[in-house]
Amino acid sequence: MNSALSSPGKDRRLLLCRHAEAGWPENTASDFDRPLTRRGMEEARDMGACLNKHGIRPDLILASAALRTRTTAEILAKAMGCRPDCLRSPR
Repeated sequence: MNSALSSPGKDRRLLLCRHAEAGWPENTASDFDRPLTRRGMEEARDMGACLNKHGIRPDLILASAALRTRTTAEILAKAMGCRPDCLRSPR
């Protein structure tokens, strides 16, 4: 078991975030492959910057394999200054 998850006295928080705005381009075959819009990318950067400003930097980010969700998580992680290995997403 990961010691960060089982350490007594460790402050634990669960933060749930929905993906940022996604579009539905004509050439997108499925909901799973919908990309973020330009506005969605800005929303994700802004949310990451806000979380970072408040000292929130997760040890672990779990994200769906859907393109819009994975992209949102990657942008959030970068904006919060997370370790490169903190993001887990099935591909």
